[in-house]
Amino acid sequence: MDPLATLLRLQISTDANDWVAAIGALNDYYQWRLKGGFEPRWATFRGDTYADTWANKLMDRMEAQS
Repeated sequence: MDPLATLLRLQISTDANDWVAAIGALNDYYQWRLKGGFEPRWATFRGDTYADTWANKLMDRMEAQS
């Protein structure tokens, strides 16, 4: 699994209001980390922080639409 691709899928799915795909991507990323997968890092980017931020955005957007 490519954790960066999964985080990108999370962002795209959330922007498209595709909640099922966004939750699936978030789950895939967290499962990757729970199984000992590395946290992607690049410059100031940290995968776990990015995933947590998008999880919060996902919740806010889902609440706004209900």
